[in-house]
Amino acid sequence: MPYQGYKSSIPATSTPRTLEYEAFAHVTYKLKTANSTPTTVEEEIRLQTALHENLRLWDVLVLDVAASENALPDPLKAGLVYLARATHEHSRRIRNRSGDLQILLDINASVMKGLRQHQEIKESEAA
Repeated sequence: MPYQGYKSSIPATSTPRTLEYEAFAHVTYKLKTANSTPTTVEEEIRLQTALHENLRLWDVLVLDVAASENALPDPLKAGLVYLARATHEHSRRIRNRSGDLQILLDINASVMKGLRQHQEIKESEAA
């Protein structure tokens, strides 16, 4: 799961979905604050770092989805793999200055929305 690398520093009350949401929120914030058309070295570094961290998160997510013990429904797994491929393609385009950073923000926002809805359903079931 994408949160494995952060496991040693997470509160015991955090759920895997909460941690995944937080990981997406972190990289999405970095993407939002990056300039997609950098004019300084600092802006270029910020953009490349944000793109790298976003791709790294998506790569970890795909590894988790591909694991045999992953219980997600197959259509959801396929959708996440598709979004990961789209993320890689749009990141490449952004690096070539022909892509739109908003597409990556929209992809991440849709995943965050799904994670949030999942958490809300779990909380309502527990009540």
